[in-house]
Amino acid sequence: MFIFSIATAYHDFAGKLAKQAHLKVGRVEFKKFSDGEIYVRVGESVAQKKVYVVGTTAPPADNLIEMLLLVDALKTAKALHITAIIPYFGYGRADHLVESGEALSAKLMANLLHCAGVRRVVAIDLHSPRVEKFFTMPLVHVRAQELLARTIKAELFNDQSSALTIVAPDHGAIPLAKRMGRLLRARVAWFEKIRPQHNVAQLGALHGDVAGKIAVLVDDMIDTAGTIAEAANQLKQHGAKKIIVAVTHGVLSGPALERLKQTPIDKVIITDTLPNVSQKKFNKLRVVSVIPLLAEKFRRI
Repeated sequence: MFIFSIATAYHDFAGKLAKQAHLKVGRVEFKKFSDGEIYVRVGESVAQKKVYVVGTTAPPADNLIEMLLLVDALKTAKALHITAIIPYFGYGRADHLVESGEALSAKLMANLLHCAGVRRVVAIDLHSPRVEKFFTMPLVHVRAQELLARTIKAELFNDQSSALTIVAPDHGAIPLAKRMGRLLRARVAWFEKIRPQHNVAQLGALHGDVAGKIAVLVDDMIDTAGTIAEAANQLKQHGAKKIIVAVTHGVLSGPALERLKQTPIDKVIITDTLPNVSQKKFNKLRVVSVIPLLAEKFRRI
């Protein structure tokens, strides 16, 4: 079976996944015309074959266009069944309407994939249960918490005497915190949070005890790191002995890296679901790969 990827963003990712899942990387030609339009041509015979496409709906917009055109090219070439592998599902946070007149972007992304010809989606840690319901085709929702939990244990190998508290930075992350708490056999704490506007968050009271403990902040993503940075500062004020951040998607946009560098966080653990994460380095950051996790799923689907 062939696996294809969008032009450059996930080329290396697809190659590594192909090797571990025993797939063949399919040839595909991408080029951009002078007016900015994108041309896609599949260079393999895929008629009546099952194929996989690795891509994302996240910005820049070319990622989405390349993915839709690639899926359409495969469908036109009479591929039997197209599975989209989406390590990071962009626009997932726009999963409900806050004000009238807003676009329900997460639902639109799911609909576009279906209209293009995708017949199954494999996604990692979608933002909310609402997003799962937007997919009208079969969805394989891969969870990265066990991978993150194993990494946390490795980080704390020389500090196993200290108690852990898993901390959710807001109410929405509580299910993730509880899941991680079960994996690490730790208690759970959480912050209250309000968002007065987009990309601006204010934390309220902390529910739970972190004094003298290793606090593990968990969420599905870090974007601008405003919430995580404020939570880390408050955890230190509440007496946390050590602070570890463990999230799946390292968006790390805007001031994120500078904010994280200036916090009392001891370690930030993210995965490689976003292609540019290798370019965003600092000494507290550790990146773990989801590719073995996806390869294992391939053996089951």
